[in-house]
Amino acid sequence: NRSVFKFNRAFDDVILEPIANGYNKLPSAIKDGTSNFTSNIGTLLSIPNHVLQGNFKEAADATASFLINSTIGVVGLANPAEKLGLKAQQE
Repeated sequence: NRSVFKFNRAFDDVILEPIANGYNKLPSAIKDGTSNFTSNIGTLLSIPNHVLQGNFKEAADATASFLINSTIGVVGLANPAEKLGLKAQQE
């Protein structure tokens, strides 16, 4: 158990912490773009869940949001769907 803890701690110190520190130094426009991109992927992944739960309105809204953000929003880097009144419906 101690060796796993040491590995996890080393991985955190050597890999994850420098990445997080570098990310925090990026301009807000880049951080917003990456946040929008990951949110757009989350919206895509929520569509089947909405359908399986019978939430067809939410599935349609999520689909529209994903399609608008993926096209007009340049692969999801921008979030024009929200400005059109479509809120992300993530599960």
